[in-house]
Amino acid sequence: MERVKDAAGVWCILRENRDKVMVALSEGRFLALHLATWGFLDKFAAFLDQIGFYVSLESFGDPRDSPSIHPFFFMIVMTFKTLLGYDSFNVLPTTLFRSAAILRLMGFNAVQITDGFNQKGHIRPFDPDTLSQFLQTRTQTHYLRWLTDVVGQWRRHRLLSGRFLMDCIYITPASDRYEKMGWERDKDGHLLRKGYKTAVLANLLPNHKLVTVGVMIFPLTVADITCGKTLMCHILRTHGAGFIKELVMDMGFLDGAWLHDLKRRYHIDVFIPVRENMHILADAVGLARYERVVWEVIRESPRREIALLSDLTTWDSAKLPLNCCLVRDTDANGKVTDWAIVTPQRVKTAREIYDTYSDRWDIEEAFNELTCLWQYDRFYSTKWSLVVGQVFFTFIVYSLVGLYKTEKGGEIAAMGIKRLRLEHFHAQDNVVVYLKDCYAIFTIQELFALFLENMDAFVRNKDELLDILRPPSC
Repeated sequence: MERVKDAAGVWCILRENRDKVMVALSEGRFLALHLATWGFLDKFAAFLDQIGFYVSLESFGDPRDSPSIHPFFFMIVMTFKTLLGYDSFNVLPTTLFRSAAILRLMGFNAVQITDGFNQKGHIRPFDPDTLSQFLQTRTQTHYLRWLTDVVGQWRRHRLLSGRFLMDCIYITPASDRYEKMGWERDKDGHLLRKGYKTAVLANLLPNHKLVTVGVMIFPLTVADITCGKTLMCHILRTHGAGFIKELVMDMGFLDGAWLHDLKRRYHIDVFIPVRENMHILADAVGLARYERVVWEVIRESPRREIALLSDLTTWDSAKLPLNCCLVRDTDANGKVTDWAIVTPQRVKTAREIYDTYSDRWDIEEAFNELTCLWQYDRFYSTKWSLVVGQVFFTFIVYSLVGLYKTEKGGEIAAMGIKRLRLEHFHAQDNVVVYLKDCYAIFTIQELFALFLENMDAFVRNKDELLDILRPPSC
């Protein structure tokens, strides 16, 4: 994949065409040669092209942007920076920018790699400060618009299911200097917690991989229910009714009127636990005893049983008949604890509700992976714009990797991000041969054989080819 402008000045993606390149080589012609590795990074870049990711980058522009560097290049650098786990802008010159092959894979042509986009700094294709300055001009609105376009591509390629999970995760920066942080204190003024709260809406794939379709960052002091409603309002406004069919949420999003609105206006079936002091739980427990419902044993130790109570109407603000999975836990000492999950969806068994709600643990595992392996909350700047950018890039790239693993299946599906990165760095070297409008990948043995077979043609073009192959300092 390469990024170039056509005759009309429109950015387009350069694709592989082995036959055309072999014809050119037989005539002793090529534009450039670079060592490359056909490993995880290459396969992943091809997958991004396949699902329309590069098209979504076009929406990230702004009329105020500098015309010298198209936003595509900043965005693609940040995508691969996140993918490979580089935690600072300053490491880019010795990592991503050091390898011409990686830069070409990311869309840079030979002139951009050698000469850069402008005369600022000495690092090519542009210095880290230029990237940082670009990201500081972006707001959460820019990222939300971009994610909307990314999800639109996923929908067009039929990559998503109808089941979604919503939750909030806390971010606690080490420093007190981060912009727009929230500060939570007790009644005596003592600090309890500081930082941000990220509301996340994720789509659940059949293999229990999660892809993020909505993210918003708030000061920590904003209530979960407010975060959730704000994010959901944005999702429903941009993607419309019918996008979400089932929504699994935890108790922090309890609001009967909201549940009613989601069902009646948008046809969304919510699965959510109720609080222990709510009338609907007491009524479910009472009805279970009175009607002598059938209990299904989920596990023996510690013992857990579930039962179905249908058409409960005692959650007044919901104004809906709700089906309830009543859960009865018995500990080793015989103490019984009842809790319940409710939904407006018509079901035949308690197990249907229980299993659907159990998917909520997938988002907890995803948050743990994002924190421990992706280190999405290890910020490299205290600036609000860069905090927002890092969160969005990490969640989006994490989702793209999940889609990639789902597509590939097999051993790839079970790999964690650390192992995938190792596969890239240990991949076998190949040579990429570029023409003006396409490229092809050859082993060193294949390319050497082509040179020997077409020696006369290469000799005729010797001076031109030597100019291409010589380093700029020669």
